[in-house]
Amino acid sequence: MDLLEPSPRAPLPSSQRSPGGEGGADDVKQGRCSMDETESVKAMTMTTTTAMSSPGRRHDRTTRISKACDMCRARKVKCDAAQPCRSCRELGVACTTQYVSRRRGPASKYAVHSGATVCVPSPGSDVVAASAIPAAITATTPSTDDIAPLPVLALLVDDFFTYIHPLIPFPHEPTFRQRFASETTRREPVFLALLAAMVGSLAASFPRSVRAQRETGPGSLRFPRASSMVACCRGVALASRGAQFYNTTRSMTTDDAATSYLLGLAAGYTSDWQLCRRFMAEAMSFVQEVGVLASETDTNNSLHPIDEQIGRRIYWILFLAARSMQQTGASPADVPIPLVFLHPSHRRPRLPAEVDDAFITAAGVGIQPPGVVSLLTGFNRVVQVYATMDRVGEGLIGTAPDQAAALMDALQAAKALGDALPDELHLPLPGSSRHPPSTPPCDDFYDNVTGYRYYPPAPLATADDVRLLLGQQPRRRRQVQYDIQKTNIYASLLATRSYYVERYGQLLGRLGDDDAAAAAIAAERDLIVRSLLLVLAAIPQCNMEPNGCALINKIRQVASTLLGNIADEAAAQLGRFLEILVKLERIGHGGTAAQTCGVDHVTTEDITTTANVGLADEEEERQSWANLREEQMRFAASGGSMLE
Repeated sequence: MDLLEPSPRAPLPSSQRSPGGEGGADDVKQGRCSMDETESVKAMTMTTTTAMSSPGRRHDRTTRISKACDMCRARKVKCDAAQPCRSCRELGVACTTQYVSRRRGPASKYAVHSGATVCVPSPGSDVVAASAIPAAITATTPSTDDIAPLPVLALLVDDFFTYIHPLIPFPHEPTFRQRFASETTRREPVFLALLAAMVGSLAASFPRSVRAQRETGPGSLRFPRASSMVACCRGVALASRGAQFYNTTRSMTTDDAATSYLLGLAAGYTSDWQLCRRFMAEAMSFVQEVGVLASETDTNNSLHPIDEQIGRRIYWILFLAARSMQQTGASPADVPIPLVFLHPSHRRPRLPAEVDDAFITAAGVGIQPPGVVSLLTGFNRVVQVYATMDRVGEGLIGTAPDQAAALMDALQAAKALGDALPDELHLPLPGSSRHPPSTPPCDDFYDNVTGYRYYPPAPLATADDVRLLLGQQPRRRRQVQYDIQKTNIYASLLATRSYYVERYGQLLGRLGDDDAAAAAIAAERDLIVRSLLLVLAAIPQCNMEPNGCALINKIRQVASTLLGNIADEAAAQLGRFLEILVKLERIGHGGTAAQTCGVDHVTTEDITTTANVGLADEEEERQSWANLREEQMRFAASGGSMLE
């Protein structure tokens, strides 16, 4: 008999048994006690054996944490399971636990046979509230692979700094490229969110740049159109920020502000105005938190030189967005930036230093090389053009003559800014007192140089890719960036001038019989139309695309106010230009929200439909660009005689 087995007992007399008879409650209780004693002896024996074999060993076991946070899991380091954990506190990132552990091994055959399904939560449950999170936010930690393969992603970054950065001068290019080269940094949530926002804004502004992602491999399903890639990049950026983005004690940075602005820009370019307003307002809030506004009056300013310059750029580009919305007739409720921030009496930061990123370091702001116009020069000139609206806001409170004088002063100030541009950014528009610039002809620098052409980023580069030419000859790359800025400067300048002319025309009835004022406004309107046609005829495809919907909106603004007051032939020419541009805008950003990333089930019919839609769009896009080029050549052949 086993030593631990309980010894048999004699049956009790009937008088001592419980009323239940054999197998009564007392017997059960006594049997249970015997079993408990047996288990206790076993446990004591095992404990004694363990203690004797390892005398220095502690009797209490260390409890293993149930789950590591997402960052520690990605870095493969030990997590202390605090909230936030020590590693996340040291890195200054959000400590999240979104990773969902999966059951190892094959699926249970019992669950399969029983047809078990996921239970549907009740409408009031927390699970339903969590379903409001964007579809791109998955249980796994996001990475750069969710956007594009790394070689393609590097080309997309190059395209951003070549075509978009002249218009949106952030982030700081040398710092960003240094961080992008590090595999560890690419995993950081703040950086990954910024990277995703940059690619999303590139896709929204320059749809041709992401076409390769729609044509090759799985990308043809994920990104059937540019708007699909915009939505996916937004999902990656929000997933990188994490659910605890606003719960962390980490201070916001210029990277956070830049991410919010770029997300808002992409949303606006794809006509998602509600998201656009949210992200723009968020960006302004982050700029305030960084301390850019306070640094202008703080004598003990400790703001990093790079952060200070980038913060100024973000503030002023938000200023440009709000002013542009005002020109198009947006109500104060539709402008994402509170109007108090636009008022001249509000504390504004100084304009960014007109120094390229290469000469702005942690040590301070350097000196721009003599004879080289900074890319910030064109950016600041656009800000100064829209800042002429300050005097209009003050003058429109008084009488009609006072309002007319304020509008005329603002109009002359805007025209003076156009005449004062450096040669690299100047166009000889009708009515300009300056001579044509002495720089070489523009056609020598565009991406349609003989023997080269622009290709969307792809893993395998071609020998005639224009990137090779721009990389080998920085002067050509800089000239392309100047020409992109030139397009934005003159579109903004003409839109602002037409805004003043329209407002002045509304006052003519209140000014009495002022024939001189009416004649001056008519002459100015004619100059604006002739200038706009000249700009449209001179802009090549590669310079028109990066300006995105902003260019279309400004041209539409000018056309809507002037088409009914110009010669029929000029109106017809301007209408043809506008029709083609609007069609290109629709092709580039078309698509529905259902065509975003994260689709689980794709059928053969879906693949065929997607391919057909993509091919049809590309063919229509090529035809539209050919039509635009034909109109440009037609206008050039006429020598502008239709405007005389």
